[in-house]
Amino acid sequence: MAELPETFSPNEIPEDERSFDLIPQGNYDMQVIETSIEPCNGGEMLKLTMEIVNGPYANRRLWDNLCIRHSNPETQRIAQRALADLCLATGIAQLRNTDELHFKIFSGRVGIKKADQKQIDKGYPDDRNNVR
Repeated sequence: MAELPETFSPNEIPEDERSFDLIPQGNYDMQVIETSIEPCNGGEMLKLTMEIVNGPYANRRLWDNLCIRHSNPETQRIAQRALADLCLATGIAQLRNTDELHFKIFSGRVGIKKADQKQIDKGYPDDRNNVR
């Protein structure tokens, strides 16, 4: 537990215009702002946090998980192709450290993925954005 230097009153903080509604499909200028590699079922996943950099959706974030090493060759192929596309879009000829992806503006296509039964069963019934 941490003691705050003063009493924090959430009701005194003004509302902001943040929204978690779906971003409309389309092309947006964005950048990768965070990356990590974590284990996943069958391999390793590159987790990406991206941020739209301009327009009415500036500062909105999107996430993608790429299973860059996976026991299923098709899953791995799809993820590595997506990573290759990201490298090409950001001008990276060879990638050794994911930090090299950070803060390089690229044009990405935002889509909408419909919730499937597996997501609904896990308690995530809403459609979500994806980056292609």
